[in-house]
Amino acid sequence: KSRGKKNTNKNKGNQTPKEPKLSPEEIQKREEERRKAEEAEAERRRVEAEQKALQEAREARAKAEEELNAKIKEASEYLKALFESTSLHKENRASLSPDSLAASRKDFENSKKSLKSDLKKCTAFVKKIKGGTAWSMKPDDIVRDVKTLNLSRYVEEVVTAILEAKLKVTDIPVVLALCKAMHERYPAFLTNLVPGLWAVINGKATDETGKLRRIYVRLVTEFLLNGLYTETKQLVKLIAEVTGAKDGNYAVTDANVVVAFVKAAGFEIFGTLPASYNSYTRLIENETSKLGAYERETEGKSEEEKAEDGRIVASSKLLEAAADYSSK
Repeated sequence: KSRGKKNTNKNKGNQTPKEPKLSPEEIQKREEERRKAEEAEAERRRVEAEQKALQEAREARAKAEEELNAKIKEASEYLKALFESTSLHKENRASLSPDSLAASRKDFENSKKSLKSDLKKCTAFVKKIKGGTAWSMKPDDIVRDVKTLNLSRYVEEVVTAILEAKLKVTDIPVVLALCKAMHERYPAFLTNLVPGLWAVINGKATDETGKLRRIYVRLVTEFLLNGLYTETKQLVKLIAEVTGAKDGNYAVTDANVVVAFVKAAGFEIFGTLPASYNSYTRLIENETSKLGAYERETEGKSEEEKAEDGRIVASSKLLEAAADYSSK
């Protein structure tokens, strides 16, 4: 019995004491505190969500502007290349005018005795052309080689080496530089080379000559644009034949030759600007207009306010550079 009493007392000691009864005022106070805590948490989540959305919007805008600037840069590089190409053609035509050409050849005749004319060096140069290693050189480097050598006895060998070379479209700039340098010094060079080019162009296209034919069309067109070659009858006749203009039915018989000619000739011969030029200039004009409106409407605003504006605009520096080339 004494043990039972002890256990009973022990159980009574382990019982959780009852919470004191709250007054209506205390209940109201606790409810008010709970409500405020919930409101504070809701406000915290709202601000956090708002900041997250704003950050995502900024990141999306930054990405869109980066992509837009990449397009503007691409347009600028295209227009720059077009401008530099046409400017170079003009310079080359001027340097190969009858008077300039006569002066260049006279200078060569006066200085050729001081140039290297030994068999070893001259044949090594011809071998570079035959083997194709010459086409991996920079245009300025191959011109420097021509300037240091007296190739008077090797003109025909250089011509043969060019005609036997397995040229690629990417080789054309170096081939053109070589031909220009040779033409400025040796009157017989183009006289021997051009008939060989036209023999392939006018010949029957085969699997072996088809690609070379297109490259030669590009090359003779470059000769025209750069002033090495002024005879246009053969080229006009060829284009008339392959486009069907000669018969009046305009049924293209060799699209590859037409494309090769158009890519090389461009607007300098046709007077028609390429679609890519029109597309790029429209892009620059539109984005310049958008940037102008944005700058006027955000004038005086803080960087934070500008960032929250949301409009996607291109870099003013990139637009200015691109606009400079498009106006030329």
